[in-house]
Amino acid sequence: MRRDGVVGSRLALVALAVAAAATIGLAARELAASVRFASISYLSDRLQDGAQLDAAVLSRYAQEAMAVSNEGVCRSDIVGDGLRVILADLDRQNSFARYDAWAAAMENADRYIKHAIGCSPSDGNLWLRLAMVRWAIAEQPPLLSFLLQQSVRYAPANGEVVKARFIVWRKASEQTLDLAAEALNADLRTLLLYAPAWEAARTLKDPGDLLSPRVFAVFDRLPEERKKVLKASGFKL
Repeated sequence: MRRDGVVGSRLALVALAVAAAATIGLAARELAASVRFASISYLSDRLQDGAQLDAAVLSRYAQEAMAVSNEGVCRSDIVGDGLRVILADLDRQNSFARYDAWAAAMENADRYIKHAIGCSPSDGNLWLRLAMVRWAIAEQPPLLSFLLQQSVRYAPANGEVVKARFIVWRKASEQTLDLAAEALNADLRTLLLYAPAWEAARTLKDPGDLLSPRVFAVFDRLPEERKKVLKASGFKL
């Protein structure tokens, strides 16, 4: 065998060994992460199944879930499990009864979601979650409108995210609605044109004084047949 052929074979073997070692190392890290956050994943599954958990237990595991952010973990399933636990804990907080605990939970959620967005910047649901947290802390129209626009940009037609955005649209100030008017109109057109009529009617029920004229403006430009279908399903302003 020629010398260059021997050298080439040895280099190929070395490359194969390096690739195998890297694969084994990656698998070991993935396994370690799965074990590290197994309790968070288990709790997340229980929450997804509708389990009612003790508030103290939920709060403790929410603190543990912050390790996902603190340690820079970006594995999508682990990040999602941690977010579910942290948001469930936040939902249990009461700013009037226990303000300090509520404020701490808000700060944790804000920091965690920003980490999650850093891992998946094109996830429109994460931008919406951050918008919800920022609105609850203190509405800043320029920031809130930006977050909502990012959510619409990355999840323009995800039915669940579109519906959830109306939780914020309904509560937002007039300045926020003005700044994010294009994104809001896009959501209204998506909902009114393409969602099941009964779902659109339910989502836009009692939109409030600020949102009502904007809903009507989009509704007024719909095809007449679609208007009839919506009205028959209970849509009204």
